[in-house]
Amino acid sequence: MSQSAFPAETNEKNAQMTAKEAFEQAIQQLLHLAQAATAAGDVPHAIANYKLILDNAPERPDANFGLGKLLAVSDSPDTALIYLETAIQGAPQCEEYWEAYIAVLNLFGDTEIVRQAMELRATVFHSAVPAQKEQEALALVELAPPAKESTQAKTSAAATAAEMSKLSSLYDRGNFQDVERLARKLIQKNAPNGIVWRFLGLALLNSSRFDDAEQAMLKSLELLPDDAVAHFNFALVSGKNNKLTIAEAHYRKALEIDDKMLAAYNNLANLLRVAGKLIESESFVRKLLVLAPDFAFAHINLVGILRQRKMLPQALELAKQAVSRFPAMAEAHHALGSVLSLMGQDDQALPYLLRAIELNPKLADAYNNVGSIYLDKKDFVVARPYFEKALENDPKLSNAHRCLGQISISLDSEIDMAEQHFRRAIQYGKNESEANTCLLFCLSETGKLNPQELFQEHLNYSARFESPLIPGWPKHANVKQKDRVLRVGFVSGDFHNHAVATFAIPVLDYLSRFATLDLYAYDNNDVEDEVSKELRTYFKHWRKIHKSDDENVVGQILGDQIDILCDLSGHTAKNRLMVFAHKPAPIQFSWIGYPGTTGLQAMDYYIGDQFYLPPGQFDHLFTEKIANLPCAAPFLPSPLAPEVQALPAMSKGYISFGSFNRLSKINTQTLDAWSQLLSVVENSRILIGAMPTGFDTSALISAFAANGISFERISFYGRTSVEEYLNLYNKIDICLDSFPFNGGTTTHHGLWMGVPTLSIDGNLLASRSAAAILGQVGMQGFLAKDVDDFVVRGKYWCDNLDKLSEVRMSLRSVCQDSIKCKPELIATALHQAMRKMWANWCDGERPEAFSINKSNL
Repeated sequence: MSQSAFPAETNEKNAQMTAKEAFEQAIQQLLHLAQAATAAGDVPHAIANYKLILDNAPERPDANFGLGKLLAVSDSPDTALIYLETAIQGAPQCEEYWEAYIAVLNLFGDTEIVRQAMELRATVFHSAVPAQKEQEALALVELAPPAKESTQAKTSAAATAAEMSKLSSLYDRGNFQDVERLARKLIQKNAPNGIVWRFLGLALLNSSRFDDAEQAMLKSLELLPDDAVAHFNFALVSGKNNKLTIAEAHYRKALEIDDKMLAAYNNLANLLRVAGKLIESESFVRKLLVLAPDFAFAHINLVGILRQRKMLPQALELAKQAVSRFPAMAEAHHALGSVLSLMGQDDQALPYLLRAIELNPKLADAYNNVGSIYLDKKDFVVARPYFEKALENDPKLSNAHRCLGQISISLDSEIDMAEQHFRRAIQYGKNESEANTCLLFCLSETGKLNPQELFQEHLNYSARFESPLIPGWPKHANVKQKDRVLRVGFVSGDFHNHAVATFAIPVLDYLSRFATLDLYAYDNNDVEDEVSKELRTYFKHWRKIHKSDDENVVGQILGDQIDILCDLSGHTAKNRLMVFAHKPAPIQFSWIGYPGTTGLQAMDYYIGDQFYLPPGQFDHLFTEKIANLPCAAPFLPSPLAPEVQALPAMSKGYISFGSFNRLSKINTQTLDAWSQLLSVVENSRILIGAMPTGFDTSALISAFAANGISFERISFYGRTSVEEYLNLYNKIDICLDSFPFNGGTTTHHGLWMGVPTLSIDGNLLASRSAAAILGQVGMQGFLAKDVDDFVVRGKYWCDNLDKLSEVRMSLRSVCQDSIKCKPELIATALHQAMRKMWANWCDGERPEAFSINKSNL
């Protein structure tokens, strides 16, 4: 009967280890050591090595047999029987095991038990028990030395061993219901048996009845307080019940009792790793490797820890060693491929990841990482099946769900499917703040939630990920002097050729000229381009943080003694909102990156303007206090923008509508509104640009056809260069916006190219981008209140081409004269806003909403 622990956990997925596959080299080495110690007469060391094997491979027949024989000659025949029975269960055809087992039974002096054992052996070997053999065995019983206990007591002990053997056999075969039934029967018969309680706990654990399993394991622990395996199993089930502190304490106790228990080292290291205690986790893995240098999974775990600690060169070297030592181990190839990918060497990583899949077609993480490489390349068509295969092998792999959600949005505009994947990622992931960010962005695009419901989803994000951090917020010791030079930090993943950067650059240019500010950049991206080089000139300090975890970034911001910290991402890609959730600066605000609240209690202000957030109308949808500038952000026209050409409809004889909005924004509601307008404007066409690579347009064509718009009236253009993209505006008379998630950058570019955007002013924050942009340049005539009004206004402009042509030819100068194109004024307003925030904090006041007036600039 096996008394070993429930199997240990693997490096990243809390799955059971398969000892024969993962530990074979280490086990063989320990077997040689045990056999050598036995030959040398060093029984204690031999027993220790056998127990070390069985801690991690409890079913090994050879180890059970070796330990059973040693215990039989060490005055522990009761225990010896248990190990010999397990050896027989694993290799019933081994005659040597039966001989030793029957010899130990002889020591109890009960002829009936010996006779039953010999008959059972005969049944296994399909032969009768030779009479001479039986007589010899029974003679041994008669000549056996007198037992210290009564025959009745010994018979009872042997019978208990047989029942225990049956328990073990049922458990090894996975008959957990039968294990539970027999265990409960034995408990009623002999309640103080800690081993039986252990088996009951293991059966319940395997049936996912974690609360009941915990109670059974606790009872086993009470009966076996000095048993390392009892502590190990209680730790294991405590971890399943998310009682991680208790689990950690009992893994430590197991190691205190038995400092050679490999499984305890492994599981404790994993637990510490999940808890973010990476340095201590690493120390336990290294102790494990001292005990078992060939413990393959320990090498893989160590790679994972070093990877999390951002010690990529060390992780790379160790992963290479693992591949060299364990060339047939899929996890070793996967570890090497994943490290190479993190180091930006995707082309070198792919062969190792694909080799891992070849070695183990069920290795979900390998499929996931291959998919991630293609997702980073925006090759959604190639990436998708790898993520699907990952989920086929592990339906709870959170990263695969998150990535499939992103693909569903980008490739199919399947918002509902994307939402399902994001919610599953949050459900299954231990710390899937990124998936939650994706969910919020997705929900902002759908319009399926009303404003209050959407706000609540943002509050849920804070409750999940920020609330546990609030008690640890630092007490800021920044000098409270109102007129001193302020250290202002800007955190972004978009400090390169990206829409956010184009809005921020002109303001940062002027802010950098204020002698009263020291600007710090915290760049969360590895991309370096011409825009990055320009941005660097505006900051006195530039920190690359994309390879640093949240705690390290927080430490760096605290070390820089930042007074005011600005988020430029919100709930968009490559944000570091969890850094803000640690509250590393006394004042924190969000600007430009996201149309709405972050949901964080740690974020003090949100930068808006009167057109986007009219005072008092939307304050209840923000955890932040709204700080309104005369204009929230400028627009920097591209130097590649061509000259505005004449209205196309004048020469073509028909109206050309257009859209360059992201595909995920073009939902059924948007398509229906567009179709209604196309239906009432005879012979009109629509150009849809920015199509992702590999996108199948048939669904869009079918949607238009269902609304009576034939495919001949639709033209599609893929993503292209900036210059070619801007030239396409010269083919368009009016841009059509998406709802409820309006266009932003595309609306700006359209205005600069003389093409106004027809939009709908909604009650969602994401529906107000057009209102803010069009309001700043006096183009409210293109802003409708609903779909009917959208069609009426669109038809009006199509029927008044002379007026539309006048608008087209004057828009660029209108933009130039507006505050939109005066970044020096916006920078001055932002500086005044930050000074107001700072003065308020110095006075010990809570953040309050305010506005900066244009007349004061």
